[in-house]
This record gives sequence, C-alpha cells and structure tokens, in this order.
Amino acid sequence: MHSTSKNNFIPSINLLRQEVRVKAIQIANILVCNKFDKDVAYTIAFENARIIANNKMETENIFHLVHHAEEGWTLVSTDGQATYFSDKNKKSALIKARCYAKSRKGKLYIHSEIGLVSDNENFKVNRPMSGPLQELVCNEQNKWALKKAGSDKSFIFDDKREALKKAKVWAKEKRSKLLVKNEFGKVERTYSYEIGTNKEHLG
Repeated sequence: MHSTSKNNFIPSINLLRQEVRVKAIQIANILVCNKFDKDVAYTIAFENARIIANNKMETENIFHLVHHAEEGWTLVSTDGQATYFSDKNKKSALIKARCYAKSRKGKLYIHSEIGLVSDNENFKVNRPMSGPLQELVCNEQNKWALKKAGSDKSFIFDDKREALKKAKVWAKEKRSKLLVKNEFGKVERTYSYEIGTNKEHLG
C-alpha cells in the first residue's frame, strides 16, 4: 500500500492550515490506493483540500472530474472516497458529470490531466426569501392604501385601478403575496408572486 506524508508530499502543502493539510494527505492516500498517478493524486489532493477549506470543511454535493491513467475521466467526491463513473472520452465524461452534479444540485470542479482545477460549474439552487405580505385596503376616507401587513405606513391612491396596478408591480418585485380588500375589509382577490408561484384567485 502506497502512503504519503508531509515529507514526500508536494511542497505547497506547507501553505495549508494543519487540519486542511491532514485532509490533503488523506485524500492523496485514497487516490494513490485507487491507482491514480502519484503526482496527479498529490495535485488533486492539494486542490481539493483548498476547496474543502473554502467551504468550511463541507464536502456534500461537491464533485470533481479528474483524469485516471487507466480508467480515463473519472467523477469522484472531494474526499476521494466515492467514485461515480469513468469514461475514456473527456467530452462525454463532462456531459455525464454535469448531469450528475445538476441532479444533486451540487458543484462540479473540472481538473486538467495533471490535476489542477481548470474550471468549475455551480448547480446549487439558492432561492431568495419571499417578501412580506402586501395589502391593498380601502381606508376611512374611501381612498386606497397600499401597505405591508401590520404596518401603519402606507401609500395612498385615489383610484382603485391605479392602486391595484401599482400594488401588483410592487408585489412582483418583492416576490410576495398581495391581498386586495374591499370597502368592508373582506379579501376579494389574492395575488401570489412568492418563489415558485405566480397565481391570482378570488377571495
């Protein structure tokens, strides 16, 4: 069994923090045991350890397309413990890797033949939060007030049609829900522009 240590590892390892350095050595040992070229394994391990450090030691749903001398282009986990597939052709391997990373909503790092990261593609979905509930109500002066639910501050409009038009624009921009209430305070229509929705229905 091949093994690496700080003494025979690439000199750049000394630039890493202690816990990241240990992780790099572990990754290198796993890759060498899986018959990766030793120099390539060391480079991949150094690159992956830095990525782990930048992600606060988290490795979930981070994948790496790397070159294996015998198997061809291989998709592996950041820690090197999981191998997902191998393909002799880089172009088809890249297509498969993208599909796999996308299906896991993960991040894909593409390495060169010598192990250096040459590119990365992010398939993580970062959904913004929906905005606050908006209300369009008729006030005591029979004018239309647009406001956030629970707030005393409002924008006043004389014309309901104009008020509704403006209210819908604001709700869309804030990705929120809009409640339109009639003169008696009853919800007569709801507009929802929250994440994943775009609906309108009668109250």
